[in-house]
Amino acid sequence: TDFGNGPVGTGTTHEFPISNAGPGDLVITSVSIFPNTAFKFTGQVPLTIPAGQTLKLPITFTPTAMGLQTAVVTIRTNDPARDPFVFTISGYGTSRTIAVGSATHPITNGDTTPDAADGTLLGSAMVGGSPLTASFPIRNTGNIPVQISSITSSNSSEFSVISAGSIEIA
Repeated sequence: TDFGNGPVGTGTTHEFPISNAGPGDLVITSVSIFPNTAFKFTGQVPLTIPAGQTLKLPITFTPTAMGLQTAVVTIRTNDPARDPFVFTISGYGTSRTIAVGSATHPITNGDTTPDAADGTLLGSAMVGGSPLTASFPIRNTGNIPVQISSITSSNSSEFSVISAGSIEIA
C-alpha cells in the first residue's frame, strides 16, 4: 500500500492481488479512490474472479505535488462479508527544482534579457582592464537532492565560469 517515492508528474503502478477462496464467482462491481488526485484505478469493472483464482487490481500513483499523498481505496463486491473492502494507500511526491538567483530576483530559465535587478547585467569593463565578476546563488527548492555536474558559458571567450565542479544541493 506504500508506493514509496515518485517524481511529480511520473506514474508508478502497483498491482494488488485479489483472491477468491470461493464458493462461486467474486464480482468486483466498482473501485473508487478518494481523493483521486494522485491515485487512479487503471483497470476496468465489473471484474469477475472465479473461485480459486487471483487477479491483480492495478492502481497508478502519479504525484501531483511534493510531499506525502494518501487516498482511500473502496472496492465494492458481491461478497456480503467484505463489502465494501477499504484500505489506505500512500506515496511521496518528489522533485528536484533548481532555482538560480536570489529568492527576490530569480533568473528564469531561458532568460535572454540581461537585467540589473537579477544580476545578469554586469555593466561596463575596459578592454584589457580588470574583469567584472558576478555570483549567482543556486538553490534546490525541491525535496530531494539535485546534482549539478557542470556549469558552462555559451560565450566562454568573453564570460568564463568559475565553479566548484560537480556539486550536490540538498
